[in-house]
Amino acid sequence: MIKNAKQLTSTLAKLDEINKAKADFEHNSKEGLSSLRIDVALNSFDALIKDLELEIEEYNELIKGNIPYLKNKTLENIASILVSARLTQKLSHRELAERLGINEQQVQRYEASSYEAASLVRILEVADAMNLELKFKDIAIINHNDINFILPKGIIESRVSDFENRVKKEGSLLLT
Repeated sequence: MIKNAKQLTSTLAKLDEINKAKADFEHNSKEGLSSLRIDVALNSFDALIKDLELEIEEYNELIKGNIPYLKNKTLENIASILVSARLTQKLSHRELAERLGINEQQVQRYEASSYEAASLVRILEVADAMNLELKFKDIAIINHNDINFILPKGIIESRVSDFENRVKKEGSLLLT
């Protein structure tokens, strides 16, 4: 998510750089590559370009005051909700900091870290400073031990804990 004009400038420069690299690849780098590798490379360029263009579009819409990006968010998205609200309200870091009675740099740090260092009380204060009403619409409590699901092919129930430990340790489960 682009959070300020400086990041917008950086993202625009990165988009231009990727577009140039794609054009260079299309004109110069295909020699000796299979059509599959060429397609994969071009698809990778296109995906990066699309992601950056969407970020730029979102930022531009937010600073115009359009707020469709605040709908259907979860608590996990609180940082983007707060940044989006600040941008939509055309508040600078300084103005938000003044409303909170803190230093501008602290607001910048909160946003740079996606509010990870902010307490729940501080997050609520930030929301209140922007006249946001944060409330739960639906709450789902899931007990993972009670979920019945079909095990993937090749995994027997006795090995599930082995795979859980592997995911916890390695962050993913790639069967080899």
